Amino acid sequence: YAPARWLEKLACAKMLGQNHKEEFHNIAMEAPKTDPGGYALYFVDAGGHRANFASSLSHSCQGNVSSSLFVKDDGRLAVALHANRQIQTGEELAYDYSACTTNEAEWRSAICLCAAPTCRGSFVELVNLQELRSCFDRAY
Repeated sequence: YAPARWLEKLACAKMLGQNHKEEFHNIAMEAPKTDPGGYALYFVDAGGHRANFASSLSHSCQGNVSSSLFVKDDGRLAVALHANRQIQTGEELAYDYSACTTNEAEWRSAICLCAAPTCRGSFVELVNLQELRSCFDRAY
């Protein structure tokens, strides 16, 4: 979704009284430099009807995979997963969600259980609005 369409979707859900936390399940990704449409920021609906196995990957503060957008041969954008290191047979695939929030309740409820040596204790980072930009800079 383009940012305006994602916000429109959330506003409609709120208007209809649907009480779900879909805004928590989106992923913001920048379009690749090879996208003929130029620079854009997209929201990937990880819980939508077109979600795939990657939508169910767990978080780890030291994930073994990362994601990126790429342009398919037909011009559509797709999400690719890349191994960050050698992955052992049977090892769970996980990635760092690199998520930020300004909502303290959301931050407190996002407890990380990855057990990585560098675990941050939460799979989202609590930031104020001024820090939000620096959070994105670190993650992207």
